[in-house]
Amino acid sequence: MVEFTGWFFVLLANFLVLLYVLNVLLYKPVINMLQERERVKSDSLTEAKALLAKKDAAVESLKKDLAIAHEQAKKEFNKFKEEGLSIRKEIVDKAQEESIKKFSGAVKEIVAEVEKVKSSLKAEIDSYADVIIERLVHERKN
Repeated sequence: MVEFTGWFFVLLANFLVLLYVLNVLLYKPVINMLQERERVKSDSLTEAKALLAKKDAAVESLKKDLAIAHEQAKKEFNKFKEEGLSIRKEIVDKAQEESIKKFSGAVKEIVAEVEKVKSSLKAEIDSYADVIIERLVHERKN
């Protein structure tokens, strides 16, 4: 059987004091450190979620800005394309007008040259005709 002598109470008091000292010096700091660690972990997780949401918002904003920039670039491209086409049309029209003018000038030159040649040929034909007539008349006389 268990005897409750004076040493039992001394050992019990010693155990309780040791338990209190260990609780104050060892258990509470370890428990506080674990609680602080859990708090830091949950704060970090919350902060990471907030940063992730912020990143997603920034990516969406960037996508919208990129889409807007793409639309503006497309509009600018179409505007420059239209300007280029109108400039090209003007240049082609000017070139056609110039070609028509040059062609008309060339036709007029050719017509003038043809008239000159005709008149010179008429003069030569007349002179040849006179020569032929003289020869024929001269041969008949002889």
